[in-house]
Amino acid sequence: MLSSSPRREDNDADPTGHLVLSAVGLEEVPSPADADAPTSAEERRSPKRPLLRSVLSFVVFFVGLAIVWEGFKWLAGDPWRLTAIGYEHHPPFHLLQAADLQLPHIWDIAGALFQPVQRGQEQTLGQFLVGAALFTWGEAAIGFVLGALIGIVLAAMFVHSVLAERAFVPYVIASQTIPIVALAPLIVVGIGRGIVAVVVIAVY
Repeated sequence: MLSSSPRREDNDADPTGHLVLSAVGLEEVPSPADADAPTSAEERRSPKRPLLRSVLSFVVFFVGLAIVWEGFKWLAGDPWRLTAIGYEHHPPFHLLQAADLQLPHIWDIAGALFQPVQRGQEQTLGQFLVGAALFTWGEAAIGFVLGALIGIVLAAMFVHSVLAERAFVPYVIASQTIPIVALAPLIVVGIGRGIVAVVVIAVY
């Protein structure tokens, strides 16, 4: 017959000093601290694995894309004439989509990044693309900060005022149902082309 109160055992105290009792006083129950603690060095290193897996997946994807790209050109593109290594190849098929003008070689694309973006300019195509990317990133960052501030202010106002919540929340929800593709042209026409219109779209 089991006792009405649990029996204390010598091994029922965990290292943190908390008393751990089983339901019937006969078996040891692991403490919460032991359940959350990593059991091995491999588990402690586990947070690095997703990052490494993502990097490897990224590299494998682009390597596979390059192989498919050049393999398609090797089968149906323009003749290969690599004078640097003395290699020449005439593909057995010919498709317009695999021509050098439509689908250039990967090394030609990489080399174009170091060429002037236009004739008579010192700025290379790579510098132009990096500058355009930074400009776009700046617009997106400004829109994100302003949108977050507006959202926090609206949320605080709705939490502290039931009247404001009932009056404006339906309109806020309705505004989010309109596709940004439909609003962007109206914003550009109304404000004009420039950073202000882009920031307004990002804020929305």
